[in-house]
Amino acid sequence: MDIILSEADSEIFELLLNVVQIDEQINGIKKAMRARNAKKKALNEKIRRLRDALANSSAKDPDDLVYVAGGLKSPGDQAKSIYADNKEKQHNLEKEWKDNYYGPEFLNGVNPHASDEKLNEMGYFRMKEVEAELENLKTQLDDLNTGSQLEMLTLQQLHNYRNQNTVGATNLLSTRHRTAMKILEGWKG
Repeated sequence: MDIILSEADSEIFELLLNVVQIDEQINGIKKAMRARNAKKKALNEKIRRLRDALANSSAKDPDDLVYVAGGLKSPGDQAKSIYADNKEKQHNLEKEWKDNYYGPEFLNGVNPHASDEKLNEMGYFRMKEVEAELENLKTQLDDLNTGSQLEMLTLQQLHNYRNQNTVGATNLLSTRHRTAMKILEGWKG
């Protein structure tokens, strides 16, 4: 009788140990998902800010200038940019550079004949550069979304396996309890 109970104890212990190990895996995946979601949130915010910069600009052609507060790699909140209160000034400066390329020597402290690097330092980027960065960020976001879907599938599989182990341990405990009750009834009897 003791041998049968020991085997049942061993099976129950093994199933419960599996549950603990699965819980650790689930927690690891959830932690990775939180990190991935934080990255997705940051990418979405960058995308939003670059879209705002495009929307706030007067750029229509790929070579037109777009003011991006903070730059392409870490765009700032356009609502807090130097042109936040005066979109007309921003549009006029962007238009002045395009329409009067050979016009005034300095445009708000920016030489219209300056290199793109110098313009970039001042927060001005070609529309095609802003759009290219947007596409790059969207691709990164798509990759993260694909990874999230795979993690969700893995998480579902682990939850199913955990449930199977929990049900197995519960069934073994129930069987053990019924067996013990039958033995006790036999002794009383």
